[in-house]
Amino acid sequence: MSLSKHEKNFVWSLVAIVCSVQVCLSTALAQPAKQGAKPVPSTKLERAFALIADGHVLEGRRMLIPFCHRPDTTALMYCYLALSYIDDPEMDSKMNNEIVNDLNMAIKMDPDTGEYYRYMAKYHNIQGQWDEALKYEDKALKAKKPDRAALKERSGTYASLGRYKEALTDLDAYLAKEVSTQNTYFIKATLLQELKRYDEAAKFYRLSIGLRNQDRTIIQLARCLDLAGKYQEAISELNKVIKTTPLDDESLVMRGRLHRKNKNLQLAVNDFSKALEIEPRAKIYTERASLYRQLGQKAAEVKDLAKAKELTSEPF
Repeated sequence: MSLSKHEKNFVWSLVAIVCSVQVCLSTALAQPAKQGAKPVPSTKLERAFALIADGHVLEGRRMLIPFCHRPDTTALMYCYLALSYIDDPEMDSKMNNEIVNDLNMAIKMDPDTGEYYRYMAKYHNIQGQWDEALKYEDKALKAKKPDRAALKERSGTYASLGRYKEALTDLDAYLAKEVSTQNTYFIKATLLQELKRYDEAAKFYRLSIGLRNQDRTIIQLARCLDLAGKYQEAISELNKVIKTTPLDDESLVMRGRLHRKNKNLQLAVNDFSKALEIEPRAKIYTERASLYRQLGQKAAEVKDLAKAKELTSEPF
């Protein structure tokens, strides 16, 4: 069972924007203000930076804006202002020009710091502008003060382009000097899965689960085991998800399909039946009808096909 286009886009969108804010606040305070400029009250500025870094972007932005676009504004202030828009879950496309202008100002004021190029790359990744993202990731890595986190960002860009081998190379280079996390294990597993290195992928999914047990990771592990032809192992993993979330119809359907591949047709029927009780869908009725045909249950097959036709013809 391969990932759908929607699922792949979701996974690699996560990969592309996964870098968190890691700017050192002391950098901002160390930058000299222009001669004659009024000193910036550091505690309030630190608070604004900390709020944005912690995801409280609206409050942080409100505190930061009065410090920006002044003679004593620093590159880091412009960077954080841009980040307050980039990291806003309700980011307004009307603010795109503001983001680009603020990051360009940061780069103009401090062209030697690779971090600012990386955030520009992050913005382009969110916009799906992969070529522009690669350009800025390369600049981040070649700057006088290179930003290693750009390797992780570029890994996501390569993955979005389907260049999984390059994505894995960059991720491994990044992880060579970093502590692996639940998320980086998950990302590495998905890259290995795309490269059809299923046994290695399963290993890293399990490492991710060991650090944080998440249903989404177990489901991905089950998909990987399915692709490797290890149907019973995949079923065993899905059993864990269904035990904790018995009304997860997608997991029931997935397990049903695995039972079918594993030649356990009645178990497949049972899972499809439970899924249909939760959410009736034409496709699942059609799949169950096919199972009934294999089991020689003609009447049940006809009934399911009729129900599938009825649901298909219903208006939305």
